[in-house]
Amino acid sequence: MTRPLSPHLRIFRFPPTAVLSILHRVTGVLLTLGLPVWVFWLMQVADGPSAYEPIHAFLQSSAGISSLYLWLFALFMHLCHGLRHLFWDSGRGMLRDSLHRYAMLEFSAAVILTGGCYGLHLKQTELQGLPAADWRGEPAKRWAPSAYGCDNAAETPAPDFGAPVIRCSALVDFINSKPGLDI
Repeated sequence: MTRPLSPHLRIFRFPPTAVLSILHRVTGVLLTLGLPVWVFWLMQVADGPSAYEPIHAFLQSSAGISSLYLWLFALFMHLCHGLRHLFWDSGRGMLRDSLHRYAMLEFSAAVILTGGCYGLHLKQTELQGLPAADWRGEPAKRWAPSAYGCDNAAETPAPDFGAPVIRCSALVDFINSKPGLDI
């Protein structure tokens, strides 16, 4: 005859504070792992467009955007848990009911902050006239409109690492024909 396990695994549930404590440690590890990636990204930006383009292409892909928002959620979760610990240090929120309520508030705040950042990202993308990504997860391409009276509108990369700039060769020729002006 086998003895029952203690605590019984089918009925035991971690309380929300224990789950968030474990999640706090996991988010700390994710933040620690993400820091060298962030430093590498900054080094690539400092090296110039040719060094930055491969990492920029990854960050514009679905996997890159997902990893950025996972890291951002880890940041907000870690921040909210730290704020809850500061609240506890003041001696408040230590009753059982308030522990569970603040645990749910902490998790909800992290989700809302991450969702808010994603919403800002979508709004910025919309303001630039770009879809976030095409159906394959590839970065969307911006096409130069010819509605500005330029039949030969062309798209050239800008100095800010690939943001498209619309150049009208007729306008460029006009400016270059004037003495003292040069593009």
